[in-house]
Amino acid sequence: MTIKEIDYTMQGIKLHCYIGGKGYPLLMLHGSGPGASSFGNWHAVLEPLASRYKILAGDLIGFGKSGQKKREPFFDINMWMNEAQFLLEKVAPRGPVGVIGHSLSGFLGLRLAARNPRINKILITGSLGVKYKITNALKQGWSFPPSEAAFKKLYSQMVADTSLMTPQFVKNRMKVLNSGNYRDYFSKMFKGSKQRILDQCVLSNAELKRIKCEVLMIHGAQDRPVPFDQVAVPLAKKLPQADLVRLANCGHGPAMDRSKAFLELSTNFFG
Repeated sequence: MTIKEIDYTMQGIKLHCYIGGKGYPLLMLHGSGPGASSFGNWHAVLEPLASRYKILAGDLIGFGKSGQKKREPFFDINMWMNEAQFLLEKVAPRGPVGVIGHSLSGFLGLRLAARNPRINKILITGSLGVKYKITNALKQGWSFPPSEAAFKKLYSQMVADTSLMTPQFVKNRMKVLNSGNYRDYFSKMFKGSKQRILDQCVLSNAELKRIKCEVLMIHGAQDRPVPFDQVAVPLAKKLPQADLVRLANCGHGPAMDRSKAFLELSTNFFG
C-alpha cells in the first residue's frame, strides 16, 4: 500500500501528514523526543495498517515536516489539541473513528476522545496521562542532544533492542536535529522545569469519566521514560474499560521495538 505525503494549513501553520488506505479511519499521532515525527514513530507499521484502514498520521506542530509556532510557549497543549481535532475531521468528517497515540500523544488522544464521542476506539502506547515523578530518561528525552554520540546514548534508553538504531536511522535523525533552527526551537520548547512540563500532561478525573470508548493500552516492560508500574498501571485503573498489555523486551516505542506484536494487537483491536 502506497503512503502519500500531504500538507494542510491550520491558522497559517503547515501540518505535514502521511495518508493511505481505505476503510475504518485511524488518526495517528507521535511522541515528542528530539527529531520525533510520524514517520520516525510509525515507519515500521504505516504500510501494514494502510492495507487495512484509512490512516492519517500527522506531524505535530514543531516536529517532523510540520511548521513551527511563531511565539512561545512552544510546548503548547492547546495548540496540539486544536491540531488533533483538525486532523480528526480530515481523516473522518463524520461517523466512527479510531485514534492511535504515542507517549505525549497518548495523552492528547485520550483528551480528544473525552471531547469526541464518535471516537469509538483508541490505542495508546507508552502514554502519559497521570501524575508521576519525572524519570532521568524522560529528562534526557526532552533535552537536545549536542552530538551524534549523545543522541545514540539518549536513544539507547528509548528502545530495548539497540540494533534498531541502524546507521541510516541515526543519520536521518541527525539530519533533522541539525536542520535550520531546530536546536533552538526544541530547546525552548522544553526549557525550564521538565517536571512542570510533564504535569501539564495529566488528565482530570472529569475527562477520564467522559471517555466512553474502547481503550487498548500497550506498554513496554522496559519503558524508562514512562515506567509501566508508575504510569501505565495507575492510568489503566482510572480507565475501567481499558485493556492493558505489557510487552516484554520492549522499551518506550512498541511500534518500533515490537512492531509485529504491535500490528497483531492493533488489527485485533480495530478489526
